[in-house]
Amino acid sequence: MPRLFEQTSAENSLGEVIAESLSKVEEVETVVMISEGEDISVWTIPCTLTEEIENTIYEQELEIIQRFKDLYFEFHIANPSDLADLVKEGGHIIYQRHQ
Repeated sequence: MPRLFEQTSAENSLGEVIAESLSKVEEVETVVMISEGEDISVWTIPCTLTEEIENTIYEQELEIIQRFKDLYFEFHIANPSDLADLVKEGGHIIYQRHQ
């Protein structure tokens, strides 16, 4: 299980940028992040997944990678049923769409 470091204001700002970018995809319900130094793991949880939605998520992830070239990102697309486990493992919900 990854160790979660206390988030700094810089990490909070990074989380806000990631959340803003991925929230542009209408089908994204939740985004979870774990940061360990310069390693950032991000799980995007859409309400539904098609190839088109997946490609749109990938486009947003690429923009994040290009913006923060000094950081190492590991992106994942997860099912809504994975959310509880991600949080239990130390993930922080950085975005949740409220309907």
